[in-house]
Amino acid sequence: MAKRFCLALAVMCVALAPAAAQAKGVISYTIDGKPFKFTDGKMEYHVKSGYVSLTYEKVDVFTMSNGRARKGGAVGVTIQVGGDEPNYPGLHEANSSDEIPVFFSWYEVVKDPKTGKVKDVRQHTLSLDSGDTSKMFVKIKIDSFGPAGSMITGTFTAKAYDDEGVLHSVTDGVFRVPRVDTAD
Repeated sequence: MAKRFCLALAVMCVALAPAAAQAKGVISYTIDGKPFKFTDGKMEYHVKSGYVSLTYEKVDVFTMSNGRARKGGAVGVTIQVGGDEPNYPGLHEANSSDEIPVFFSWYEVVKDPKTGKVKDVRQHTLSLDSGDTSKMFVKIKIDSFGPAGSMITGTFTAKAYDDEGVLHSVTDGVFRVPRVDTAD
């Protein structure tokens, strides 16, 4: 009986190992109530520079209504936290990109009402690069931080301005992403 149990346990570990190794990093949040969820996020640890970067980015390319022009739209998030490895777990707060660089990007597809074809792709980017620092902020809490390959978990929230000077709220930010070490 004990041999069967050990054999069954060994088979399960071997069968589940590839799934664990291929675990995808999930990042989700809302911007002004609009939900975003990505399954290829990661936490890059920049060994030489001494910072971590919660990252996801994807670019979609659209053929415009004239059939020839192509336009891309980027969607993603980047939040960088400086310091050294023992200090990453915990709450990190900032009111400017000088302290914590932050970028959220998304796009809107505008279709021609007559043809239904893509007429324009409007890109939006939020950051702490400019605006009223008394109104904008980012808070990122790293709950767990382990070695390369481990899953890093945490939460975040922000208020940041877009390129047109409009203040947006980022809420319900949650991440569970693999740590990926990178040379600078």
